[in-house]
Amino acid sequence: HCERSHVAYAHIAPILTYIAEQIGTTPSNLRIYDPYYCAGTVVQHLNKLGFENVYNQPEDFYQVIQDGCVPQHDVLLTNPPYSGDHFERLLKFCSENNKPALLLIPDHLSKKKYAQDYRDRYFFLTPAERYFYWTPEGLRPNEGNDGDDQKKSKKEKKSNQHKNLMLGTRNSPFASHWFICTNPLFPNKKVISLIQSEEIKLLDGCNVFDRHEDIVQSNSFRKRKETQQNESKPECADQQQQQEEEEEGQRKRRKKKKKRVQKEKCAPVNGGTDAVDGSNPFF
Repeated sequence: HCERSHVAYAHIAPILTYIAEQIGTTPSNLRIYDPYYCAGTVVQHLNKLGFENVYNQPEDFYQVIQDGCVPQHDVLLTNPPYSGDHFERLLKFCSENNKPALLLIPDHLSKKKYAQDYRDRYFFLTPAERYFYWTPEGLRPNEGNDGDDQKKSKKEKKSNQHKNLMLGTRNSPFASHWFICTNPLFPNKKVISLIQSEEIKLLDGCNVFDRHEDIVQSNSFRKRKETQQNESKPECADQQQQQEEEEEGQRKRRKKKKKRVQKEKCAPVNGGTDAVDGSNPFF
């Protein structure tokens, strides 16, 4: 489990503010519940954005549900662990909770079959660039082969370049986006319409989509190697044919050059004579 970047919260702050206005409260009094505890920085990030009533405690979310002790809240906002069945169980809880929900989910999980059963309840917000995450120190066991000191040292050096004393190690392993449901307060389409008309103004680069199938991820979501490979591919059949013709021409030129070099190597030396001293043996 990782802590999210403060940027991810800044992107959904205008929507949280709108929800607060619609239920007749202020952003500072809006009751926000994050059921998955990591290191508690969600409270700090949201406090800085003006949301001061955030509940995020080191509790077993599923035990809390079983005990009937879910804290009072106006909005559920979280980034669940990506392993196991956490996302599936969270979606089920949200479908029965009757509260607005904002869930930060990686792209690969949102395509799971069980997620498709719930996706119609949400609209989606995507950032211009990948969100980065922070893994608190000591939360994960060391990876790699301890016997390979050189490899380990190289990995530690790279890791140290993206460390924060308070937050841990920074990484960006997944392209992720927000699942947002404002029901039953008001329809999702109303929020989308207000965003499109800029009555709810998102930060630059953010986009909203009514359907998950309409999401278009930015090139910056992809790894550099993948982007370069995709950009090197022809964009249409004509370009592909032209590229193939150029490659065929290059092959023919290389073949001709090779034959010419071989012919020059096999040609008699000294003007067609075989004599070692260069004299013509027939005269």
